[in-house]
Amino acid sequence: MLGLAFFFGLLGVSLCDPTQTVLRLQEMVSSEYVDKSTEYWPTEVFPPLTWQAQKGLHKSYIHINLHGSFPMPEIRNLIAIPDSNGFVTMFIDYFLLESISLGLDPAVINKQHLNDSITAVMGHQDKNLPAQSPVYNFWLQVDVNGTWSASPQNLAIPLGDEADFAQLIKKFLDDLGLDKFWQDISIIADLSQMFLSAFQIPSDSDDTGCGLALGLKLKESPFPDMYKRWHESNSDLHITMETYKKYSYKPFSTDKNENMIDPRTYYWLREFLDEQVAKKNTNLALISTWFQDFELCQKQSPLVRMPFNTNNVDGSVVANALFGITSTLLEGGDLSWFDADLQKLYLDSASLLEFILRKDMLDFRPDLVLAYYPPIYDFYWFVSRLSFLLQNPPQALPFPVMKSVRDLIQPALETYGTKQVLGRAKPSCDNIGECWDDFLGNADSPPVYADRLFSSSMALNALFDTWTVTNAKGGRTLRSNTPKEVVSALTGGSKWLDAKVVSGDYPAENVFFSASMKSPTRSMPFWYPANFHLWLNGTAADCSFVVTVTSQDLTSAVTGYIPPAEYNHMLYNETCFGHKGPTSFPDMNCDDCFFPYWSAPALTYAAAMSALFKFISVG
Repeated sequence: MLGLAFFFGLLGVSLCDPTQTVLRLQEMVSSEYVDKSTEYWPTEVFPPLTWQAQKGLHKSYIHINLHGSFPMPEIRNLIAIPDSNGFVTMFIDYFLLESISLGLDPAVINKQHLNDSITAVMGHQDKNLPAQSPVYNFWLQVDVNGTWSASPQNLAIPLGDEADFAQLIKKFLDDLGLDKFWQDISIIADLSQMFLSAFQIPSDSDDTGCGLALGLKLKESPFPDMYKRWHESNSDLHITMETYKKYSYKPFSTDKNENMIDPRTYYWLREFLDEQVAKKNTNLALISTWFQDFELCQKQSPLVRMPFNTNNVDGSVVANALFGITSTLLEGGDLSWFDADLQKLYLDSASLLEFILRKDMLDFRPDLVLAYYPPIYDFYWFVSRLSFLLQNPPQALPFPVMKSVRDLIQPALETYGTKQVLGRAKPSCDNIGECWDDFLGNADSPPVYADRLFSSSMALNALFDTWTVTNAKGGRTLRSNTPKEVVSALTGGSKWLDAKVVSGDYPAENVFFSASMKSPTRSMPFWYPANFHLWLNGTAADCSFVVTVTSQDLTSAVTGYIPPAEYNHMLYNETCFGHKGPTSFPDMNCDDCFFPYWSAPALTYAAAMSALFKFISVG
């Protein structure tokens, strides 16, 4: 096992020393901490004088992916609704704890901030389940006649039953003297109301997996009191794991609640399902996004409901859920919850990640494969950190199936994932080294590459976690078989990141989360082949009418398995709701790709800090 210094000493190349940069990044993360809870006030005004905020979280904002020439990018930045989700803070806490394990002095961490953030995140546990169940919701919930419903004030108030979000945006532009541009974005504002109105969401696999992952990181941290408090509040793992199993996607089941899926998921997943049929794996189970099925959605709606009333499968969500389950297994204790059914779900879901890498599905339909995670480099890191944990566990892997997943994922990352990440790198950025772009700001005139810092940080984290192992000192060492192209990218990319991440030359924006619909003409579930159409109240529906914003109670889904010939006939020859299935997707900046997304500069700083600490550790 070798370090970067060895490789580049042979080549006569000097390495950067980002020691001061990582300390500055830690300060920048801390500066984005919310130190006081506030309420949305006054409720009759948009934007209000004060937004709702939750003490302990890190700041994040909802934007709309406007792009092009003036004033689209300016409006994208001006429309920044503060959001009190627990999701971004889970990731920031994870990155902080990982940086400590790699050498960040715990004394420089604001322990009160970290402690408060843990408290804030625990407040997002699903209160519809028994206490101490580590099942998490994106937002805080409020009690509505005995049902706990997600209710982010900064969306719930301006998007309430009597509110007209489009008119609120129009007035906002009028007040800024930008009223002449209203016609350019009026349709976008109407669509955004539909996207953002779906905030009464159930708890989910993703937030829950990220919460589970914090347990192991806290146990390994120098903060035993925080871990003790976390463990006491998240001790009922049996309920959590039963929830994962109950709402998993089982396409070959005869139970409608198990075999029903979003038509967009079936479209990109169908080749994988065909492979499983060939392997006779007809008891397949996959981790789905939402902890709700159609029957429960009918009962709980409108207080708790999945978007489009149908579950889906998102590659990044699957990776995060597997990482959370793996972390919990390695945390120790009673593992009786990891029964045969959950082990099957664990292995099948890992097989899906291998398929996504092997088939380069992110090049095929990133808008569908990563329904809620537009940044592709997030996915590569999510999978690589899972593999790193399995390759470098704090104790022996307690179940053989974990070794099977380890031996499935690591080769896929080395063979396919690495090639895909390196193939998307931009050489010699700013005449310094490699960097990576995703899409935010790339279609502006001129381009601003608003997510370059974040994308580069996540790409580097993915490569480091794929090609390093833990050494005897607890740091990182490169694998002896690391390709020279990887070594070059890690060094050049780290050098560029060190030079630019605190320079102010690039925005620290990101798209860490988004609505599932990226384009009204390409990403609506109703446009894809389906064999199930029903209104939530049980009334049968056909696909002969035109879907509008008011069709939110319509459910269009695929139930069971559709053989390839039958599906292709539906895709290419049948029309439903006035559309044929969209078989292509240009990119996230397509002509009608104006979707809401969540951004958090603190997440960019934290991801960069982790990547640079890995570089320091290896070097």
